Amino acid sequence: MWKQKVLSPVSGTVIAAFDDESDIVPGTEYFISMEGNHVYLRIDATGTYLLLNHLKQDSVTVAVGDHVNAGEVLGHVGNSGSTSEPHLHIHHQRQDPTQTLLPILAEGLPLYFEDTNAKAMPLKGTEVTPMRNEP
Repeated sequence: MWKQKVLSPVSGTVIAAFDDESDIVPGTEYFISMEGNHVYLRIDATGTYLLLNHLKQDSVTVAVGDHVNAGEVLGHVGNSGSTSEPHLHIHHQRQDPTQTLLPILAEGLPLYFEDTNAKAMPLKGTEVTPMRNEP
């Protein structure tokens, strides 16, 4: 997943964007922050918040105040923050993460997937892939 594009899964407003933190060597415990480089969105449809963490340094393509639509590039998968290997951490919550001491420790809300090969709320271990329109 290293350097893969991170697309916005929803339409919303960027309330935080940061990409100045160096990516760490996989397996190290020497990190600067929990979240690393990140983009936080206020979701249009619900008013709740979506956190996308551990992005690659210097890859974030949006700024605070920008409005994004589902499918727009937000950045690239990295290995910044408290992480053991490159991946995208996605977290949905009611609390404004810019007003929360430890944003990723806020109570999580369910995430649902549409237009995939899986149930809307897949079980742990399920590989979720987009539906393909076959010609």
